[in-house]
Amino acid sequence: MGIKWLVLCVLLHGCKKPPKDDRRTMIRVTGAAGIEFSGSIGSVGTSSSVSGVTPQDFALSKEEPIAGVIQKSTSGDLRELVVECWFDSEEAYETARTTTEYGIASVSCRRPTR
Repeated sequence: MGIKWLVLCVLLHGCKKPPKDDRRTMIRVTGAAGIEFSGSIGSVGTSSSVSGVTPQDFALSKEEPIAGVIQKSTSGDLRELVVECWFDSEEAYETARTTTEYGIASVSCRRPTR
């Protein structure tokens, strides 16, 4: 019985999934679904023009700092647009919101100091 138990324990332990790494570096544009937007995202020395419809994530390299400036594109849209900055993290470091017509939300973040 002892050897069977040991073999079973080894087999079960060996089949565990590796821990999931939820750390991300990105600018996330959310809020009410279907808001049209455009803007710029990037890190030191690089930037890209972006456009799309909420929700959308834009993955970035881990060069620091990272930033995003996003503007609503539709006339009369008073719904909430949310822009989040995630830097090698499991949660947003900075969040900006706008509910105004053609409103702008901007965020930036860098690696936290420990």
